[in-house]
Amino acid sequence: MRASPILVATAVLLAGCGGGGSGKDGRELLRKGFGASIGTANISVDLTANLDGIKQQDGQGPVRIKLAGPYRSNGRGKLPDAKLDVIISGGGQTFTMGLISTGTRAYVVFGGTPYEVSAPTVRRLNGSGQATGTGARGTLRSRFGVDPLNWVADASDEGGATVNGIPTRHVRANVDIRRTLRDLNGVVAKTSPAGRPPPTLDDKQIEGIAKVVKDPKLDVYVGRDDGKIRRFSLDLSFDVPEKDRARLNGLKSGTITLDVELTEVGRPQRIDDPQGPRPMADLNRLLGGRGILGLLFGITTGTPQQGGAGSPTPQQMQAYRDCVGRASPNDTVAIDRCRAALR
Repeated sequence: MRASPILVATAVLLAGCGGGGSGKDGRELLRKGFGASIGTANISVDLTANLDGIKQQDGQGPVRIKLAGPYRSNGRGKLPDAKLDVIISGGGQTFTMGLISTGTRAYVVFGGTPYEVSAPTVRRLNGSGQATGTGARGTLRSRFGVDPLNWVADASDEGGATVNGIPTRHVRANVDIRRTLRDLNGVVAKTSPAGRPPPTLDDKQIEGIAKVVKDPKLDVYVGRDDGKIRRFSLDLSFDVPEKDRARLNGLKSGTITLDVELTEVGRPQRIDDPQGPRPMADLNRLLGGRGILGLLFGITTGTPQQGGAGSPTPQQMQAYRDCVGRASPNDTVAIDRCRAALR
């Protein structure tokens, strides 16, 4: 099993938003902020996409991915300790899961049951990078050969601001979409499984995307006293020319927002291995080829099977999907109650 796509995407986004350009003070703040190591923190990530013209989304509200929970670094080139609650909503449905890592072990939590990632997979993940730099910027440079400080221009120091009670310096910058997408092509290529061509963008596609994105802005808040990032947000909006809409499945316009906050930076975070985990193979059989996002949107490439005694049946899984689909994406109490359908 590969690393969770959600975790990979989150890691790239956390590591990748740097700054650069003519604002010397702003650039220096970003250089220090993204070079500073975050040993422990409580992390919140909120990614929302509103896409006008996509049939699957019309009238169904935005696609939203939220992750939140404690984090603790285990040093360079090693998996961190983390315990993240994940909520994915889209297509009128909502899906919840958990992701847990304790450095040498990793788990996916579904329906309240933890499923353990195989030991060889965890060993590969722990040995996949020998980072020689520090902080998010050093990790991205050493593992993927890209420098996030080259991704934006015209960084400027906007003065002081308070984030969750912490004094910070606010930096605003413009994003170089072309350079960012070209570098991310390299990241995708290096994280794709062997023997499979990576789904990268060609120069024409990159140019087309860059032309329709309007004035992308990045806001970063760096701790005034310790130089560590407390929050960053990215806002993108775009209009697709009518002649290009057909090849983009009818997409007319859209907005994408990313907001990341780090609280309790430097404070102890307790993350333990869950009790009584089941093998990941049980979850794979249970999903029957759907995968996590397939389960949310009802896509399947096989027939769901029971993973053994005590595992939910396909009928229970359908009842769970129906239940969370009726719940509000922000109503975590109602979503938790839906887990009863899986028992």
